[in-house]
Amino acid sequence: MKKILGVIITLAVFSSCTKDLGKPTPIVQIDSCTTDISYTKQIVPLINQSCALSGCHVTGGYKSFSDHNSLKSVIDNTSNFVSRFKPGGGMPPSYSTGPPLTDCQISKLESWIKQGALNN
Repeated sequence: MKKILGVIITLAVFSSCTKDLGKPTPIVQIDSCTTDISYTKQIVPLINQSCALSGCHVTGGYKSFSDHNSLKSVIDNTSNFVSRFKPGGGMPPSYSTGPPLTDCQISKLESWIKQGALNN
């Protein structure tokens, strides 16, 4: 039985690869930090985790990020918005209970803004 199985596997390997010998298989990488960024799926969770905390960017707080229109308004009226989240940019402040954004989260935010900061 092992001998028959070995022959079948060998035939399958040789018959499926002979025409592809010498041709490299292209590898396509998708950067999940910068592609297909959705306000609802990626931006809202990172805002809720790190920004829209009590006393910070909430309704009635400083520069509310509580909904798309509020956040978009702040983005449109703040120069270098994304740089505020990079190391040394001041966000989050030392008193914040939220974690700083990761490099990937900052890339998502930046890509979303470059894509028009859509309410999607």
